[in-house]
Amino acid sequence: MAPNVMKSRHVTVAWIFLLSATIFAQDIPEGVHYKRAKPSVNSKFVRDLAAVLAGKISDDKVLSYCSDVIVCGPRLWPNILKIDPHAGGQHVTFMIPHPDGQAQRLEGRRLRSNKDRFSFILTLQAMASLAPSKIRPLKRTEIAYYWAIIPYDIQEPIVAIENKQLTLLVDGGQGKIFFVDLLPKSK
Repeated sequence: MAPNVMKSRHVTVAWIFLLSATIFAQDIPEGVHYKRAKPSVNSKFVRDLAAVLAGKISDDKVLSYCSDVIVCGPRLWPNILKIDPHAGGQHVTFMIPHPDGQAQRLEGRRLRSNKDRFSFILTLQAMASLAPSKIRPLKRTEIAYYWAIIPYDIQEPIVAIENKQLTLLVDGGQGKIFFVDLLPKSK
């Protein structure tokens, strides 16, 4: 199991089984290439993600819920370094567009090794345990943010993990944790 700190956290993950119905009603921004998944695929990913975040998956099985590569987005990476200054992975540069037409270069990480991916999941568990969290569909502005920073089509399952401290975007590429980033605060 994870360290005692992880065991004692108070993660309350509200599973949104209305997720599938809500996703079909989602407001997708114009021009975004968004591919929907079957409701059963979305529901399974939400259940699996909730179990991983709550530490209900044994350490030897956690990586089976992750893709072979996890990408840590540019808004989340600085926060990961505050928690784990020795976090590993390969450098990834993101170009973040601004309303003034300029783009800001920000750093993220590509995590390939089992050690790096496992450490990242433990950090996500700690972040999600800061306050009761819920898993929900992405909002229109969150979809637009993700679309702006990635070079590929958005494909479900993709959700937000939200609590009072933060909102994380989790892309469940092929039903496994693939991309995670901290979402900008909603206005």
